[in-house]
Amino acid sequence: MPDQQNAPGFEHSEFYQDSAQASYERHDERYSRANQLRDWLILFAIGAVHFIWMLIVFLFEPGIR
Repeated sequence: MPDQQNAPGFEHSEFYQDSAQASYERHDERYSRANQLRDWLILFAIGAVHFIWMLIVFLFEPGIR
């Protein structure tokens, strides 16, 4: 029976499995309910600031009205 060749990097497979598991854990923490809520609040705040700024510019710019 011919020798079975390992894929490149196979000897480091434990390291890669540990790093992959850590990556999945970080992924799960990023998309937790609290982080999603925080992201939506930040997005809403950015939109509100933009809307308020556009309203101020519209109200004070004499050529627009």
